[in-house]
Amino acid sequence: MTEGQPGSQSSDPNAPRSLQIDFYHLRDADLATPLAMLAHKTVASGHRLLVLGQKDSFAEISDKLWSFRPDSFLAHDSDMAEGHEHASVWLSSDVGANQIKARYLALTAGLEPPDIQQFDRIFNLFDGTSETAVAVARDSWHRWSALEQVSCRYFSQDEQGRWSQKK
Repeated sequence: MTEGQPGSQSSDPNAPRSLQIDFYHLRDADLATPLAMLAHKTVASGHRLLVLGQKDSFAEISDKLWSFRPDSFLAHDSDMAEGHEHASVWLSSDVGANQIKARYLALTAGLEPPDIQQFDRIFNLFDGTSETAVAVARDSWHRWSALEQVSCRYFSQDEQGRWSQKK
C-alpha cells in the first residue's frame, strides 16, 4: 500500500496545522488487511492509531493485527477489553473519544469524530462495493476538502489488490 509520509509540521506552535486525509476505496469488503498495513506503517513511524469502527468488526481486525506479519504482531486494545490505554493501536466505536491520544485516525463504517482537526492524519477506508459507503465517503470528501489546512487524496485498489493514487 502506498501512501505519503506525514506532512511536515511547522516549527511555529502558532502556525495552523495541516491535516492529510487519505481515502481508500476497497475493492471488496476486506477491511482488516489494508487496515493492518496502515497500522503497521503508523506504529513503525512512531505514531499511535485510533481505529473507529463497528464492534462486530473488531474480532477480524484484531486477528489481522496479530497475524498480518509472520515475524511480528501489533499489540492493540479496544473498548471491548479490560485493557490499558497504552496501546499503540486502539479499536473503538466511540466517535467522541480518543483513548490513547492518537494523532492518526483510521475511519471505517462511515464513522467520523466530531472534530477531525485534532488529528494530523486520517485514513478513511470504505467498501467500494457498497453504494451507501461510497456515498458517505463522497460526502466526507466534499466537506473536508473544502476546509482550510486539509488536503485529501484518493487511493483505489486494482484487481490484484495493489493501491494507486488517483487524481
